[in-house]
Amino acid sequence: GGSIPDFTNAKNQRDPQISALGKKCDDATALAIFKSGDQEFLLIYQQFGFFVDRHGDPHRLECFTEWEGKPESVSCHPPYILLFYSEFIEVREMETLNLVQVVKGNEIHRTWGGIGLSPHAISPNGWVHSPEALGESRCHFVMRVDSEQRLSQGQRGNSSQRVFELQPIWHYNQADSSQLYQSTAPYRNYVSRA
Repeated sequence: GGSIPDFTNAKNQRDPQISALGKKCDDATALAIFKSGDQEFLLIYQQFGFFVDRHGDPHRLECFTEWEGKPESVSCHPPYILLFYSEFIEVREMETLNLVQVVKGNEIHRTWGGIGLSPHAISPNGWVHSPEALGESRCHFVMRVDSEQRLSQGQRGNSSQRVFELQPIWHYNQADSSQLYQSTAPYRNYVSRA
């Protein structure tokens, strides 16, 4: 059997940069693999990401990228990948792995990875209601409302969480690329006594 990435072939063993990458991968936790092109895959580890070709050989090493921290989960929404941490979300271009946006929050948890299904399209028994439901990918997360917002709303002693859906936005001639993703109004607001 083989593995992805393939560090065992003679060509890769002779390249010191690829050998060093192999050692990093041995000590890292793999999170995901996404197809990023006809002949290419993006490998996401908890500490970093890089590309391999269809044979599993590392390539485009200039795009090797270390994340801002150690994400807990990751979602792919071409042309972006989303890396989820408890205090923020990294939005990165899938082609270059460049950081394009950071969404800040408190106690963030991804609840729906958006694998092409709307959560409303799935029946309680797990079946998809109709083929039309296989539409636009979506990404949902839950976040705790910070203390200042709770106090300003008179909710002393309460803990509040909100569920959000991230949607890519892009306007032609948009000069500010810092707002590529926006969260819509919360689906629901959950409040529990602390």
